[in-house]
Amino acid sequence: MPDRSNWIIKALYETAGEVRDLFVDSMGEGVPVHKRPLADQPSLAGLAREARNTEATAGWHLVQIVLRNVDQLQLHDYEWLDTDDEESGPDAYGFVSQYATLRRETCGLLWSLMPDEWERTATHPFMGPISVMEVAERLHRNDLDIMFRARRVMEELTAASGQRE
Repeated sequence: MPDRSNWIIKALYETAGEVRDLFVDSMGEGVPVHKRPLADQPSLAGLAREARNTEATAGWHLVQIVLRNVDQLQLHDYEWLDTDDEESGPDAYGFVSQYATLRRETCGLLWSLMPDEWERTATHPFMGPISVMEVAERLHRNDLDIMFRARRVMEELTAASGQRE
């Protein structure tokens, strides 16, 4: 599966840069990162936190599957505890910085794998059996989702501030 694995590593690397730039640019433009456009939508800080949490969780799973060779995955704290939130945890830039650091670690681990290691699996308590490739693909889908939702939040905040002027 070398072609698919090379593609997913490249995609993860590139989307991480896009996610980081999207958040950093919005902060530089003075977008209120803690403001929720609607009560049921996350703020940009909440989305940055979600990106960081997803990356930390995926990295945790990959280490268990690849380096520890476990059959049963242990849950990461972010999967079952609300350890911090967008107000009490790091600021939005801190979440984005942690996300970017974790992604570099994830890509480094994936880059080091032999082709057959992408098929290694372990059983997640909620999701059942998952492979290294499935973890990586889920990360990529999450990046795309985060970018879509962040752009929508920024558009809604911009439109709302324009209506008040």
